[in-house]
Amino acid sequence: MIEYPIWRRNFVSSGAITLALFLGLNLVITQSYADLSLTGDEKRNYIASLDTPQVQAIRKYVNNCLSGVGGIGYPCEPDPEHEGKSIKEQPRDHVDGRFALLRIDPFSSRGEIYAVMFQNPPHLVAHIWVYQLGGVRPVIRSFLVDKMSLDKRLKIARSLQPHLQEHWFTR
Repeated sequence: MIEYPIWRRNFVSSGAITLALFLGLNLVITQSYADLSLTGDEKRNYIASLDTPQVQAIRKYVNNCLSGVGGIGYPCEPDPEHEGKSIKEQPRDHVDGRFALLRIDPFSSRGEIYAVMFQNPPHLVAHIWVYQLGGVRPVIRSFLVDKMSLDKRLKIARSLQPHLQEHWFTR
C-alpha cells in the first residue's frame, strides 16, 4: 500500500486532471507486464501535458539542483523540517536523467502535484508540488518520494517500455 504524505491527502477530489497514461498505470498495478499503447490523440495529449510551463519548470529545477546552482534551497537542499525529502538527499542516480509524467492532481493548498517516474532504474517515483507564483511563474515547492515498493515501480516501468526510453515520452 502506498503511504501518501500528509500534503497529498488533501487533494481536491473533483476535477482532477487525469492523463490517459493513468488508465494504463491502473491496469499495470493489477496486471504485471501489461503493454501501454496510446492512440494518436492520447499521445498528442500526453505530449501537450509535457510541454507545459510547469513540467518545464520541474525539469529546469532538477537540472539546476543537480548541477550545483546555488541558493535554490528546499526542496533541492536538505532542510531539517523536511528531513529526507529533498532532491539532494536521494541517491543521485535515482534522480539524474529524464522522467515520465504519470499524473497531475490539483492541490487544495493551490497549485498541482505532478507524479513523475525517473527513466533510470530503480525508477524513482516522486510527487512534486508546483505552485504558480503570482499566478504566472511555476515554482517547485516540494519533492516527495513515493513509498511504492521497488517491485511495483519495476512493473510500472516495464509496462511503459519502450516509451520510457523515448525522448517524446520523457523530459
